Amino acid sequence: MAVDIEKVAKLAHLPLTDTEKEMFSGQLSQIITFIEKLNTLNLEQVEPTFQVTGKINASRIDMVGQPLSAEEATQNAPNLQDSYIVTKGVFENE
Repeated sequence: MAVDIEKVAKLAHLPLTDTEKEMFSGQLSQIITFIEKLNTLNLEQVEPTFQVTGKINASRIDMVGQPLSAEEATQNAPNLQDSYIVTKGVFENE
């Protein structure tokens, strides 16, 4: 299956070199081909597996902490406007 690696990289905000695009395109195509093979298996008699550890309700206590300032919360954002994070629409054609 052909993968538009440039579109995937753009959606993930990953700057890729031409060498990386070629390498990842092949790897991603192989992964999708393998998944397509898995989709052909007859699994009607197989019980769904939701978790395999045996743990039940393994969660942490929700602790209230010091909130982040606007500057701390947005310090890694690539594009800000009036302290808001600006993003591009995923479904826009650009």
